[in-house]
Amino acid sequence: MLRVDSEMDCAAFRLALIGRILEHVETQILSDDQRTALFEALEKPGETFFELQSADIQPRLRSLRKAASDARRLTQSLKLVDELDVEHFDHGSDESIKISSQIKSHDATADRLEIVINEILEKSKSPPTLVH
Repeated sequence: MLRVDSEMDCAAFRLALIGRILEHVETQILSDDQRTALFEALEKPGETFFELQSADIQPRLRSLRKAASDARRLTQSLKLVDELDVEHFDHGSDESIKISSQIKSHDATADRLEIVINEILEKSKSPPTLVH
């Protein structure tokens, strides 16, 4: 067990601990209200435990951001295809497979993914659930 010899040591340790907690990736996704609730709960050990509703969203956000980024990158790559190659590719293809349709579709997918990301972030800003 850690031994603290003075109030000054205790304050320094607490300050360092709070700094480390604030740097943690999971803490970065919390809203200001959630961080405040976290530190208020830490000041009252043994009284209250709480579940952070957003603790499990980080992997979801990461995959959604990657999918949106990949859709945008594919869109940009398709826009760079030479016009002759586009004509060759589109020849004989139905409308949904044509490159212009693919560009629109990937743009729409990326836009929709961004909306979903923002909805998740907004929902995660709700206060933590208290459990006694």
